[in-house]
Amino acid sequence: MSWKSDNEMVLAIRAPKEEIASVVADVPSLPQWNPAFSSVGKRNKDGSWPVSVHKVVSGSIRCEIDGNVVRFAIDIPGLVERSEFLLEGVSDDVTRVSHRVRQTGPLSALIGDGEARLVPGKRLARLARVVEKERMPQ
Repeated sequence: MSWKSDNEMVLAIRAPKEEIASVVADVPSLPQWNPAFSSVGKRNKDGSWPVSVHKVVSGSIRCEIDGNVVRFAIDIPGLVERSEFLLEGVSDDVTRVSHRVRQTGPLSALIGDGEARLVPGKRLARLARVVEKERMPQ
């Protein structure tokens, strides 16, 4: 399968990789830091979750953790996205996070290359804000 877009960004986040992985892999909580997801339903028997994207289209998402990599498969009408977060510990409380996003389908053409290039960076910035805020003393 050829991909319409394939983009990656790297960011150092001030948190241990285990904390970051727990936020990234918490699929039901994705709408809290990824506004593309309006809602995530109950997990299906096949391991996927039903999702609503921008309150416009519905589809499904799968999440798999493989060592230091959290992978997602998102399927909605007109768009297939395969993405991954690679978590590499730099120190006890800093993690280098690489986020790669590959998209194909008619909606990827609508999104356009300019916007698609921004997706990994936007997601990493929001993830960092959530993770680092949770670590701040109350």
